[in-house]
Amino acid sequence: MKVLAINSSLRKGGQSRTEIMMNHLVEGMREAGAEVEVVHLRQKKIKYCIGCFTCMTKTPGKCVH
Repeated sequence: MKVLAINSSLRKGGQSRTEIMMNHLVEGMREAGAEVEVVHLRQKKIKYCIGCFTCMTKTPGKCVH
């Protein structure tokens, strides 16, 4: 089984109760044989739509931002 665990807490490591709980959950899933990928959203640079419509007119399906 493949599992994607997404952590959206802004706090790092020992400061985040969410991350501490998630780490225990992930550990248990791995012990049960699951392949687990963990994504920390605080480490990602996420750009939001600015409504320029370039994705519809100039580069269909791809955002330039």
